[in-house]
Order: sequence, then C-alpha cells, then structure tokens
Amino acid sequence: PYSNMRYCAALPGENAECVCAGLRTVFEHIGAVPLTLVLDNATGAGHRVAWDRVSIVKVFELFVEHYRLETRFCNPN
Repeated sequence: PYSNMRYCAALPGENAECVCAGLRTVFEHIGAVPLTLVLDNATGAGHRVAWDRVSIVKVFELFVEHYRLETRFCNPN
C-alpha cells in the first residue's frame, strides 16, 4: 500500500554496518520489518561471486538472521 513512500537516512558510508544501521532506522520509522528485503546491488551487504550469486558479509548475515529476513539481489554487481 505504500510503494511510493520515501524515507531518507544519511549515513557515513556504504559498508555493511551503515547498510544495517540504515535499514534498522527504516524499520523503526515504519514500525515493521518486511518479510523480504530486495536489494538492487550488493554494495555493503556482500560481493558478487558469480553471475547469479552473492556472498553476504558476516555483519549483514547476522542482521538478516536477527530480523528473520529473506533477501534477494536484483543487480549484484
């Protein structure tokens, strides 16, 4: 229902810690956690290891496990 909703959080980088902090800020702002998180690239969350595979960094992996998220990467390069 809120597909056009926008929210912005300025962070100092694109590393896993900043990605997780930004997502947590969004979750707190909307008061919910999505079932599936779709990322348009792997910057900060992981690294592309094959055309269709992403190796997720440990910090982001722990974040995903904590919030019980399913993740998908649309453009992992």
